[in-house]
Parts: sequence; C-alpha cells; structure tokens
Amino acid sequence: MYQSITKSAIEKSLEKLTKIDMNLVDSAEARKILDKIIGYVFSPLLKKYVGGKSGGRVQSVVLRLITDREAEIRNFISESYFDLYLSFFKNAVEFTAKYVGTDLKPIKRLSSQDEVNEVIGKCTGDFIVKNISKKIRQESPKPPFSTDTFLQAAANRLGLSVQAATDCIQKLYDGVDINGEHFGIVTYIRTDSTFISEDFIPELKKYIESTYGKGTFVQPRQGAKSETAQEGHEALRITDPTLTPDKLALYLNNDLLVKVYKLIWERTIASAMPNAEIEEVTYDIYNNDQKFVLISNELVKPGYRDLYCEDSLENAPVKESFAKGEKLEHTSLNPVAKATKPKPRYKEASLIKEMKAQEIGRPSTYKSTVVTELDPSRGYCELVEKEITPTDRGIQVVNYLVKTFGDIMQYEYTKQMEKSLDDIATGKLNKLDFLNSFMDTLNESLEHAKQFLPEEDETCDKICPLCGAPMTIRRSRFGKLFYGCTNYPKCKGIVNKD
Repeated sequence: MYQSITKSAIEKSLEKLTKIDMNLVDSAEARKILDKIIGYVFSPLLKKYVGGKSGGRVQSVVLRLITDREAEIRNFISESYFDLYLSFFKNAVEFTAKYVGTDLKPIKRLSSQDEVNEVIGKCTGDFIVKNISKKIRQESPKPPFSTDTFLQAAANRLGLSVQAATDCIQKLYDGVDINGEHFGIVTYIRTDSTFISEDFIPELKKYIESTYGKGTFVQPRQGAKSETAQEGHEALRITDPTLTPDKLALYLNNDLLVKVYKLIWERTIASAMPNAEIEEVTYDIYNNDQKFVLISNELVKPGYRDLYCEDSLENAPVKESFAKGEKLEHTSLNPVAKATKPKPRYKEASLIKEMKAQEIGRPSTYKSTVVTELDPSRGYCELVEKEITPTDRGIQVVNYLVKTFGDIMQYEYTKQMEKSLDDIATGKLNKLDFLNSFMDTLNESLEHAKQFLPEEDETCDKICPLCGAPMTIRRSRFGKLFYGCTNYPKCKGIVNKD
C-alpha cells in the first residue's frame, strides 16, 4: 500500500507486497450489503409515503442531525442578560475589565437590569488593582490534517465548499509536473489519522532545522484517536518539505491549488515546530468586594506561530504597567445588554465535524454525504447563506423514519454498526453473524413500521368536482394525502384532504 503518488512511495510499496487481507474484504462486503439493504428498504417507503427520493444508512442519520438542530433552533427560547464592564484610562489609553462577581460568589453574567443596578450601587469606593498574577502558557500547534479537519480549514480560511476543497486536494494528490517529472505532492486524502510516517520525519526535520535553526524540530503532534478510527492511512500531509508554496507557484498556474497546498504545507511543517509561549497577566481590580478582571496575553516566544497561525490571541497585550495597590483613574461602569442564542445551523464543514464527533460515516464518505444532503433533486436541504437548512420534505422524511425505524435511526446504533464493521476488518467479528443480527433488527423494525403505513386508494364519499366520478385517496410526491379522481389521467380533478 502506498500513501502518495511519488516514485519512492511506490517503489517501497512494491518491495513490501502482502497477501490480500480477507478480513478487510469481508468488512468492505458487509458495508456494501448493509448500505444496499437499508437503501432498498428506506427508499421505496419514503417515495411512496412522504415523497422522499432516497434514504440510506448514513445519509438518513446525517439528515436527522440537520433536522434535530433545526428543531433546537425553532424551539429555542432566548434569555436576556447583561455583562458589566469597567472602563478606565491611563496615559490616554483606554482599558476594559469585566465584572466577575465577588470572591465568595463568582458569576459569569447578570440576569437583569436590577442586578446591574445593585452591583453599581455597591461600587462606592475607588477601583484598586489588588492582585497581579503572571504565568507562561504553552500553546501547541495543531496536528497534521485528517480529511475532516482539512475540509473545515478549507471552508474557514479559504471559503471553499466541500466539493471544491475535495476537487482541489484530489488534483494535488494526482500530481503536477515539476521539471519534467510528474508526482503527487500530498498524501492520500481520505484519512481519519493524524500520524506522520516515520519514513517522512527525517525529511521534515532536515527542512525545519535548515530553515529555522537547530533545535527547532520536535516530534510531530498527533490528535486524539477515536474508538472507531481506522488509521489505515497516515495524515494528509505534503510529500516534499522543500517544495514550498512559492516554489509550487512557479510550476502551477492555478492560484487556488497553490492556496490549498499552502494550507497543507504550513500545517505539516508547523506540527513539528516548538510550542508558542504566551505570557498571561491577570489584573484583579476591586471596588469594595466587587471584582473586575483585566487579562493580557503577550506572545513571548512565537514558536510554530512564526509559520502558521489560525487565530489571534484571545486577549490583546496590555502595553501599560500597573502596580499592586494602584488606584485607577477616569473610571466608568458600562453594562451591555445581550441575549442567549441557539446553536447555529450546520455549515458544510461543521456538519462533517459533527459526523466525526458522532462517528457517523467515514472520511471516504464525508463529501458524498454532504453533496447528497444538498442535492436539489432530493429536496431535503438547501444552503441559505452557507447554512444547511432542512426543507419541509427533509423534516417529513426524518420524522417518518424515526417513527417507523427508530432503532436504526439512532446515532448510537449507527456508531455501533461502524464499530462492528471495524471488528470484522480485524477478525473480531464474523461477517455473516453481523449481517444476520442486523436482519433481525431490521425485520423487527419492519413489523413495527406496518402500523404507520397509511391506507391509500381506498374508496370515499367524495365526488370529483370536474366530472362527477367517485374519488379515491392518493398521496402526492411530496407525501401529502389528497382525493384524486378515479378517471385520472383523463380527469385531473383533486380535492385537498385537510
């Protein structure tokens, strides 16, 4: 097996030929059979009873993620609250400290204007800096990319959709022509791993120490491993550290591909660089027993931040010195009214992040699942200002499946199926035993589902308003019941059932 399309990688893979692992074959076959069975069961029922086009083991559960979030948003009741800030000046520079309660009763927020007025009423004395604490905080770089973290970074930093980001990374993996030679410049793109191959580490160390100085290389960071991580491939990384983004731009006339490559190049290099060191200074300011806090963060050793930084420091450095016991001048208290907000709707990248957190799907299916959810021909979801919003049809599909196939639609059940497939791959579970057990669950669900199958084509006492013929109950492609003329398609008379 090779991780990248380079001469050395392919030569090494040919030197280490192995027999076909039949456990992996069984796992792949079980996955294929499982997906087909669920698809063959869900899709016809959805088409007939709720106007859905298709359903599946992963896509339907992911659609539930989207509709559950929508339900949270619609049912959310916002609560108002206040933050209270102390503003003061020193040498014509304004500073702001936040109210945090008292030493005996710390608080995060004030729930009403009355509470704000009560705190302000207690601040009858001077505002004094009573405590100053300092500490050096270590900030580690993030590990190299896995598929999901790459897609999130491509969305957040480059504004790319899942489809666009995947297209770009595939082209980089397939390879580019450099000095008459064609080779892939990133490793395999569908991975849940963050480890870097031992074969690549000497190259990484040589480049970092030759560029940033001796001692600037550290062992590459790795992310936490989930229970169901397969780690069949290493992290998504560059194949040649010396091929910088600037050098690549000389050979590749595609600015977007260069930007995507730069994202991966910087993340790979930074993962093996020293921590950043941040000095955090906390000023505790009191008025009587009422406490306000001012925090200053200052970068004292940039470390990996010399190369790669996804965000700025949370609290800006305070470029003034304050002494313990110092009385502050030109002070004022400023309440700010705020309100709680629901969790946001998923965006493409955050949906993939949630899929990984819930252990639904695999890196190889992340993109296709998101594309399926947004497929206009299905009409389950749509993008509204980059947010994935379920349609009425999408909500109907989930409600129907949860009502009729509740066990199979559970997040935990989907997670356990993934674990079982992994157990087959490692020889811990027999393929047929797993599939037989699943069929038992499915058959029980089908028996349960029968009570929710609405009657159609039944006679009724309705008369067609167009031709006077008897009418019958039918269902639209959107899942709604209606009365239709028995002379259809000759007569297209309908009456709403509601």
